[in-house]
Amino acid sequence: WEPLAVRLMPPTPIVELPSAKTISFSWEFLQDHLKGEHWSPAFYFVASGSGKLGSTKAYWMLEGEYEPFVPSAPGQHGAKMTPFFNGTYSERGQAPTEEDYKNTPVFIRRQGEAGYVYFGQYSQLRYSDKLDFDRVMETVPQKVREYWADLLTEPDRPEWITKALMEHYWPKPTYLGPIPTDSTVNTPTSEAPVNNANGVVLEKGVKKALEEHALELKVWEKDARMKVSKLTKQAVLKSFEGADADELPGLRLWWEYLQYVGYDQAFYEELV
Repeated sequence: WEPLAVRLMPPTPIVELPSAKTISFSWEFLQDHLKGEHWSPAFYFVASGSGKLGSTKAYWMLEGEYEPFVPSAPGQHGAKMTPFFNGTYSERGQAPTEEDYKNTPVFIRRQGEAGYVYFGQYSQLRYSDKLDFDRVMETVPQKVREYWADLLTEPDRPEWITKALMEHYWPKPTYLGPIPTDSTVNTPTSEAPVNNANGVVLEKGVKKALEEHALELKVWEKDARMKVSKLTKQAVLKSFEGADADELPGLRLWWEYLQYVGYDQAFYEELV
């Protein structure tokens, strides 16, 4: 079985690679030669000025054992899964853009093998789709769900994953108070001061409501962070079975599609 979006991708030409092309690379070798920060699960981003191999700004290192829908061979399409996306704000050149997910090298370590094999260049030409409860429970193997439960509850997980867990299980409170209007506060265009009593009262009300919300967010941050610190593998594993509308929302996975776009011979030869 393959995701429908993968089945709808255009057919690719048969890729015939000499046996030499099956050379595998260790994680340490690829990190040393390609550099890059572990930006999100299996995706490495090379910040401006830190790369060693030409224009390569990002690459994938996928674990076939826990990614049953990745390409089965070089030249094949596929998809990986992820529970969350890294939305960390960064300065220009310090975080991937949409272009960094196109024509990107993909390395896959197949089950039982020691190193990663270069499968070619892949692009994400379709935005991610979310798996529903049926797909998560019927098509995602138990060991894959256990893999994600382990990863999400690691004590040294990245901060962005901790924040994603906080907002998923215990959503951040929404501001529902009054908002500033041109009639009650200085506007960016006119900078006209408020000069009526009702406006002054409303402006004070807005300020008070915003201060109360800021305090509410501070309390939420402390409480949610403490709860996430106590989150166990079994609790996360159990949440895959939960309903979307549960008080503690069920956990789902997203597809990240990998469409084959070619084999970069020059890139491969730089590695070997």
